[in-house]
Amino acid sequence: MQVRVLYIHWVDRKGNNHLVGELRELLDLDEVIYELEYYKDCVDYLSENYEYFDMVSDCPYQKSLLFRYINRLPWFILDRTPSDERLDLSQMLAEAGLEFYDRWAYMTWSHGVSDFDRYFVSEIKDDKEFRHPWLHELTVRWYNESK
Repeated sequence: MQVRVLYIHWVDRKGNNHLVGELRELLDLDEVIYELEYYKDCVDYLSENYEYFDMVSDCPYQKSLLFRYINRLPWFILDRTPSDERLDLSQMLAEAGLEFYDRWAYMTWSHGVSDFDRYFVSEIKDDKEFRHPWLHELTVRWYNESK
């Protein structure tokens, strides 16, 4: 079985990165399994200290710390990767350096930044240094405007 892992980070309004969990892709001959797992200590801390901390799409941490998807893509991945029906998909793949469409590889390349939340993914577990121009600038601007 082949396993690929990406770490899920959340950005607060000051632009700090917080490790909240991991996303795993488990490839077997018969099936593909995706697992999204929250790190309880971090989620508890963020929930208590940041009223605007929200959950990963369709994965409420209040119900479970582990979500498993068998032979289907979780919304977290679908939201962070282009549709395979996009007319400009070949251009996007070329920009990402991909010869064929692998959503996992594309999400890794783009860090999985979405317009809908404050999450990004990284191959580095403790990625405190990563700064995405749009995501981090926006969060800092929101913080400064709220003062």
